[in-house]
Amino acid sequence: MSVSEEMRNCAVICLTETWLNDSMPDSAFQLAGWQLFRADRNQLSGKARGGSLCFYINKGWCTDCVVVNALCSEATEQLTVKCRPHYLPREFTAVFVIAVYIAPDANANNALKELHDNISSLQNKHPEAFYVVAGDFNHVNLTNILPRFYQHIDIPTRGNNTLDRVYTNSRDAYRAVPHPHLGLSDHISIMLVPADPPLRRFRPTQKTITGAAESEGELDVTTTKTVTCYPNQKPWLNGEVRSLLKARDAAFRSGDSQELRRARRELTAGVKRAKAAYALKIQGHFSSQDPRSMWRGIKCITDYKTRDAQCSKDPSLPEALNKFYARFEDPDTPPSIRLTPSPGEVPLSVTPAEVRRTLRRINPRKSAGPGVR
Repeated sequence: MSVSEEMRNCAVICLTETWLNDSMPDSAFQLAGWQLFRADRNQLSGKARGGSLCFYINKGWCTDCVVVNALCSEATEQLTVKCRPHYLPREFTAVFVIAVYIAPDANANNALKELHDNISSLQNKHPEAFYVVAGDFNHVNLTNILPRFYQHIDIPTRGNNTLDRVYTNSRDAYRAVPHPHLGLSDHISIMLVPADPPLRRFRPTQKTITGAAESEGELDVTTTKTVTCYPNQKPWLNGEVRSLLKARDAAFRSGDSQELRRARRELTAGVKRAKAAYALKIQGHFSSQDPRSMWRGIKCITDYKTRDAQCSKDPSLPEALNKFYARFEDPDTPPSIRLTPSPGEVPLSVTPAEVRRTLRRINPRKSAGPGVR
């Protein structure tokens, strides 16, 4: 730790099979700048030695940490710590780190049941939290019971086997980097590095606005102005708000506190007026039969973001889809039976030309709804 800057900058260090017991005090293993949390193996495991779990949490990352539970049984050993870091994304209310050790001879079904009971109970109480489940799982796969969790280690950790795994409830959140063995351990160390996607940078765009100016005599004068639009610019930001922003900045540079307070009050009132005007504009789309513009405005106001579609990882799905759509070409498919029409009933007949005319009348940019004929 003292010689590796990479290790010192870690937020959490998870250790399994520490072999610690009650006769070993915390002071013997305390590290400067780190908080120590232990879960030693006890008689409930049915084993005399080995096992035990440990967390080191960096004080520079989080000081508000509390042990939620420490479970020990013949199937699993678990240690759960709730953290409220100094800097936490708004979409998460807390971070739960869960250390797990499952012995090679443990019953897989019992281990999965205990893991499911612990994690699902936490998720029911804290549905908006971020979960990290790390440890030595041996022959147990957590995604069998929690398909919404994703495994991030794709390299062997002991010989040719991946026994150590890290699961989170965020897809592609981390990438695994192998490190040398720690001490006499026969498992390699794994460091998880945030796999942040590259930032998409958009350049400002310019558009030309033409408006009417004051008429001079009998001539109507129009003016043309080039406006720069930034990608993060709010749609309700109009000319009045821009002028008030410039006035606020000028008052701040002048150092006049009275003028700055007045400019701030006017800016706040101007922003409220601009948002109210934009809301009326969106409401007008309800009566103008323009659902596309209405939906675009609602998404902007509510900050709605579409989620990436997640495809099933079932390898049999492509073959099942292929059989379903190719069933008419299969010679073993029983032939369809032609129904005899009732007396006086005219069979339905559709020509290719009628189908083409109907499809051409469909507007692909118009949302489906009651207005579609």
